[in-house]
Amino acid sequence: MELLATLIVADAESQLEYERSDWGSGWSDADGDCQDTRQEVLIEESTSPVILEDGGCRVEIGRWYGAFTDTWFDDPGDLDIDHFVPLANAHRSGGWAWDRDTKRSYANDLDDPGHLIAVSSSANRSKGARGPEEWTPDHTGYLCTYATTWIRIKVRWSLTVTPAEHDALSGLLAGCDGSVTFSTTPPAPTSTTDPPSTTAVEPMTTTDAIDTPANPGNSMDCSDFATYAEAEAWFDTYFPVYGDVARLDNDGNGQPCESLPGGP
Repeated sequence: MELLATLIVADAESQLEYERSDWGSGWSDADGDCQDTRQEVLIEESTSPVILEDGGCRVEIGRWYGAFTDTWFDDPGDLDIDHFVPLANAHRSGGWAWDRDTKRSYANDLDDPGHLIAVSSSANRSKGARGPEEWTPDHTGYLCTYATTWIRIKVRWSLTVTPAEHDALSGLLAGCDGSVTFSTTPPAPTSTTDPPSTTAVEPMTTTDAIDTPANPGNSMDCSDFATYAEAEAWFDTYFPVYGDVARLDNDGNGQPCESLPGGP
C-alpha cells in the first residue's frame, strides 16, 4: 500500500505564548468512568489483562512494550504517556490558533492509537517538546513507525512542519519501505496580517497513492486469521496509516501473529 500525505511547510510562528494550562490541567475523563486518559492508554496498550487498584480507576499492573527504547515494563509507574507530537510543538505548528476545547481534545485524543503512547519516563523526558529534527528514539527499528506516525498526526490535525523537520522526516523515510511518502505545499494565509514565511521544498513523489482506509480499530486478533499471510496482508493495509491498532505485533518487530501457520 502506498499513502500520499501532504504536509504544509512553514517556519514555526505563533501569535500567542504557549500556556500548558490552555491544553487542560491534567488528563481528562471524557466518558466519566473514573479512568482518565492516562489509564485508558495503559489499559489499551497493555499486552496482558491489567490489574486495577481498588475502585477500578487506576492501573496497578500490566505488561507494556516501550517502543522508543525496545524494552518491556510491568509497573505503570515507570511509564509516561507521550503526546507523540508534543503539545508545545503542536502549539507552534498552528495549534496556537485553536480554541481551548480543540486544544484539550488534542491533548486527550484517544481516537488515533498512535497519538498517545506509553513510553519509558526517561525517553519521554529526553524527547521533551523536540521534533524529529532534534530527537529520534534510540530504538532504530522503530524509526519508520516514528516518522510515519508523526506525519499522520501532523496531517490529521493540519499542523505545519518546519523545513528542518521536513528534511529530517525525509531522511527517516528514505530508510523505509516506501509505503508512505509526502509532498509539501505552502500554507494558506490565516489572517489579514502577513502570512507566515514559507520555504519552498522539492516535493517527494509517489506513483500509486490510494485513498486512506478507514481505521478498523481493535477489531481483529490473531485468532481471526487462518495463516500468517492473511494476518500480514491485513497488518500491511492498516499499519502504515494507524500503527498497530489491533496489537498484532506484540514484540514490535514489524511481523504480526508470527505463531500462525506460515509465519517466519
